[in-house]
Amino acid sequence: NISWNGHLSRGVHQIELRITDDRMDHGGQMSVVSELITVDNSAPRAVIEALALFDDLDSSVLIPFSANGSGDFDSACSTFPSDGTWHCSENEPAAGSEFLQIDWSSDLDGRLTPEDEDWLTFETRLSAGTHQITLTLSDGINPNVSASTTLEIAESAPALVLDSPANGSQFASSDLIVFDARQSVDYDDDAFTMTVRTFDDASSSYLAILTDVSTSLVHEIQLDAGIQDIQIELADETGKTRFESIELVIIPSDPVATIVTPTNLDSIDPGVAIVFEGASSDADDDLVVREWRLHQLGVQTSVLSTQSTFTQVFAPGSHHVSLYVQDARGASSEQHINFTVRSSLPELVQTSLFLSQTEFVSDERVTLEVSVQLIDADGTTDDVRVDIVHNIQTWTFNLTDDDGDGVWKGSLEFQPSGVGQPSFKVIATDGEGDSASVDILYTPLKVIEADGAGFMSTGVLVGSVSIVILVALLITLQRRRKTAKEMKIIDSWGVFGDGMEEQDEDEEVSQEEPDLDWDNV
Repeated sequence: NISWNGHLSRGVHQIELRITDDRMDHGGQMSVVSELITVDNSAPRAVIEALALFDDLDSSVLIPFSANGSGDFDSACSTFPSDGTWHCSENEPAAGSEFLQIDWSSDLDGRLTPEDEDWLTFETRLSAGTHQITLTLSDGINPNVSASTTLEIAESAPALVLDSPANGSQFASSDLIVFDARQSVDYDDDAFTMTVRTFDDASSSYLAILTDVSTSLVHEIQLDAGIQDIQIELADETGKTRFESIELVIIPSDPVATIVTPTNLDSIDPGVAIVFEGASSDADDDLVVREWRLHQLGVQTSVLSTQSTFTQVFAPGSHHVSLYVQDARGASSEQHINFTVRSSLPELVQTSLFLSQTEFVSDERVTLEVSVQLIDADGTTDDVRVDIVHNIQTWTFNLTDDDGDGVWKGSLEFQPSGVGQPSFKVIATDGEGDSASVDILYTPLKVIEADGAGFMSTGVLVGSVSIVILVALLITLQRRRKTAKEMKIIDSWGVFGDGMEEQDEDEEVSQEEPDLDWDNV
């Protein structure tokens, strides 16, 4: 070609034009013209790409800045981002590509890119206000070149950053759904709160499930089965609000049987009314069956109650009870517990023992009535009897508690023979054989003779006493007579007088002595 146009890299270039023709006699001949051309380093070009979103910006918008169209012909295009149209050399300059220094800045926010970083494209947010954005390029040789644009940034509502739940997530209706919006932010540094609502088909409106809560905390909620349309509102203190929506899929859940009391392996006092309390739940609120079941080996399972709470007294021993629940879908749950009811010993109350009489007349038939209070917490004592032993006679009869008040009663036709103190025992027996528990009460009885036999015994006693008195009187009289005779002999000795006086005295004594009929004594 006679002419050529193109770009030359920076530096001194020797340009040669060589011309020849096609004549045979000019073969190997060529006319050469050369010239030295110095190509100076070109200045960079700075361009800020205008975007449509620049017309509606607030402080929450992540603004994409691009220097598309900028560049330097002293740098190869391979050194620029692949996306975009850059001002660059298609070929690598002979001296190598220049390194461009790029700076983005705002007259309000200052430098927008990190120090020592050269970004032709980047994203950032700007504070509210009117910003003069400047792009400056420098190749280190030519004066800096720059481009500017003005952006109007409005104040923004809080921005939602929801780490959980993710849009479209699936949960069971029994699950606690964690709402974690702790990364949410207000780029104007205004305080803000969060309100979460779910759409209600019945009222065709959104109903709040969390109202004006802090996003600095994690919140947990449960939702009904179905596809749930969730609306999340963030509102700051200036009144600016932002609404976001997510959709969650909630599947029906199975019921959960929970026994509150008694607890598994409980040991329970005898005779206590055990409180059975259940806290079963179904997140779908569709429980249709609740049964407290008693399981016994070799016996068909029985239903104790269908109520959430009831009381029942159990006999001593180990027991296996379960709580079974079922929902309308047929899903079920059952919890089992085992507990032991301790046994109690029978106790007869001594102070409560009553006998219609305790003293009896020999050979007289009477009705003996007996009652006594029995304390047996587990209520397993059913054998209370009375044993009476008198000489060779024995009586045994049972007491009963017909009205269930704990007082055992009974009666016996009683006819003891002969005086004495019969043995009276009340015996309560719980169980059988050597393992039986026994409690015994004792009380004394008395049997006396009939009334006639009593009087005769008294007469004999009086007669015996009279005989003793008469014998004593006779002994006294006999001693007096003996003493008188001895005195008469002494008087005959004449020491105390003559014999006549002695004779007279003897006659007087004889006159004073009674004339007793000894044969009739």
